[in-house]
Amino acid sequence: MIPKNAVIGLIGSLRERYSKFLEKELKACGIQGMVGSHGAIFGCLYQNNGQMKVLEIAKQIGRSKSTVTGLVNKLESLGYVTKTNCCVDGRCTYVRLTDKGKAVRKDFDAISKRLIERAYKGFAEEEKEALMAALEKMCRNF
Repeated sequence: MIPKNAVIGLIGSLRERYSKFLEKELKACGIQGMVGSHGAIFGCLYQNNGQMKVLEIAKQIGRSKSTVTGLVNKLESLGYVTKTNCCVDGRCTYVRLTDKGKAVRKDFDAISKRLIERAYKGFAEEEKEALMAALEKMCRNF
């Protein structure tokens, strides 16, 4: 059994494992050049009619604006999104899905479903709720 004080290491190990799972799944779908972190950005864009501000994405996925900007830049170089500056406030950048980005939605939805199924395999509904509550509480501590 893993000691209680090893929780951060365990979370890191979990992240590494699900990242490898996602990379394998993306590759199997023929989606090259992406990593698991890009999935959160696609998820946001898919839920918001294909366009959002970088800052809104960062808030929604709990990452820094600079981290999201780097991930978006990679997606732009791969042709999945475009960036435009706001005409009112030049500091504000919009991210918009391209046709190529819209075309991978079915694959991303399927991969997300497989990820969640794998992650919660063997969990009772109450265990899922307790886990989420505990992790949210831990996040608030930082």
